[in-house]
Amino acid sequence: MTNKKIDPIKLFWFLCLYHTLILNAQETFSSEKLIFNSVQSLYDYGLDQSINIENNSIILDQTKKAKLAAVLGTIDVTGNLLSAQYTNNTKLGVNVFPAEIFGGQPGTFKEVEMGVQHTTNLTNHMDIKLINPSGWSNLKLAKIAIDLSESNNSLSKQELKKNIANSYYNIVNLAEQISSTEKNLSVLDTILTITQDKVDKGIYRQQELNTVTINQLNMKESLEQLKYLKEQYHLSLKILCDIPEDQGIIIDSERSPKITKPTVQLNNLNLKNAMLNAEYSKVQNNIAIGSFSPTLSLQLSNSNNLYNTEFQPLSGDWINSNYIGLRLNIPIPNSKLFTQKIQAKQEQDIAKNLSKKAENQAMLDQQQLQTDYEKARSQWNTNREIHKLSQDSYQKDLNLYKEGLISPESILNSYNTMVSNEYAMINAEVNLQLIYAKIDINNNIR
Repeated sequence: MTNKKIDPIKLFWFLCLYHTLILNAQETFSSEKLIFNSVQSLYDYGLDQSINIENNSIILDQTKKAKLAAVLGTIDVTGNLLSAQYTNNTKLGVNVFPAEIFGGQPGTFKEVEMGVQHTTNLTNHMDIKLINPSGWSNLKLAKIAIDLSESNNSLSKQELKKNIANSYYNIVNLAEQISSTEKNLSVLDTILTITQDKVDKGIYRQQELNTVTINQLNMKESLEQLKYLKEQYHLSLKILCDIPEDQGIIIDSERSPKITKPTVQLNNLNLKNAMLNAEYSKVQNNIAIGSFSPTLSLQLSNSNNLYNTEFQPLSGDWINSNYIGLRLNIPIPNSKLFTQKIQAKQEQDIAKNLSKKAENQAMLDQQQLQTDYEKARSQWNTNREIHKLSQDSYQKDLNLYKEGLISPESILNSYNTMVSNEYAMINAEVNLQLIYAKIDINNNIR
């Protein structure tokens, strides 16, 4: 069998082609952009990618695990499974006894060594609390903590959705304004052409042409500023949704305000959260009070002892002893416990006041959303009519301007009025969509 040689030139061209394909594939991958065609698609992405939401989920999982620890804490089992001790009494203690006990003379004393030199002790002990007010309150606190974590998570999702909606509709608004400005710039070109023609014919002065040109330059700069502002909102949206900095995004949305009047439901999310905080503070206060309370424990003990005169740590006759009993513990109040109780009571009172405020705030927010909708809907309807009228006026003024019947200043005023009214109509339309989005968030996360 002969080895076939590889042509180095072919190998070189193969590697070049391979490298080119890899680069093109990487470029294609990196150039892919995220496309969001609705605010809901952004909600879905943001809730899935948000690090803050993920952290809230981690906290919730940890809170649920803490509840298991609180269950075990109600009996608060302490002690040891095994305690082993070996002692070599190198010098035994000496005591004196009357000598007559050992057959000696009355009135005299005899020194006697006490104890055994080598002792081994194996014990196990357990303390189980039967009455434990603090432990019971801790379990209740752990249950409330789970509900509170879930409530905080819902509030975070609600806040994230609101911020996403604000950024999203700001981008939609700016995109529409950019489109409108580009269209109106071409309209302004028509005025500039007509003015230039009349200047060339000696009908208008150069100053009038300069005025139109300045208007055009201002419109172009406004267009650039709108683009910069739109890019800023893209960046803020990336921050909200934790989108990588180098990832391109496209907001593709059609302006289509809803016609049906929405129903604003009462949202008690903040109220529930405030009530849970109040209950949490109340239980904390109970824990502080419980630290003054007595506890009753069941005690179990078992001991095995070995005594030897020689070094035999595990050999010999073991002596067993055990007991079972109850232990009542009544703590002595100290300054630290009193301070904890005062702080807990203060936090409880504050939380109660906040829950009362949240109840009133919930009803006011419902009314505010309803009023915002009515206001936005009225503004949109009015601005649409105004824009139609200003468009009609501009077309008529443009015809008069072509015939030389009105001045450049008049046509520019008519043009600027039309542009301004178109911006106002766009703002009102997108604002109405934003109000719908806020009502939707209010009705679905509560």
